Amino acid sequence: MAVTPLQGYDVSVTVIGPNGPDLVGEFEEMDLTIAHDVDEYQTLNSRMPILLDGEVKLDGTLKRGMIDVGKSLQVLFGSASLSPGQVFTSPRYIISVNFNNATKGLVGRYTLTGCIFLDFNLSASKGKSVVNSSFKFRAQGIQEA
Repeated sequence: MAVTPLQGYDVSVTVIGPNGPDLVGEFEEMDLTIAHDVDEYQTLNSRMPILLDGEVKLDGTLKRGMIDVGKSLQVLFGSASLSPGQVFTSPRYIISVNFNNATKGLVGRYTLTGCIFLDFNLSASKGKSVVNSSFKFRAQGIQEA
């Protein structure tokens, strides 16, 4: 029997903030990059380095049509307005990515913890095309279940 991969229909993304579910609505796209920045140690008279564990970074992007007008600054910075000299603390989020296709035996979840949104992008053009938004984030931890 051939193994078939998951499709976008089988995935849902939930963002939970300090006050419960946030950024309500389905995301159309999600990118997650888990990068392991290894360090190289070169011993004397050796041409092949020894690889040492380095930093692990969890970066990603959530994308969808704009459905939460007037809430982007609050999500990014914890404040509805920004001005010079203002001090703010960015809220931390939990992003849960659920995979669910029991007929294929592909059920699981990635839970990203301590997420901070780094970047917000809004794309609009004249006409009937959808106004798109994307949120870039960095996570402090990940759990696989």
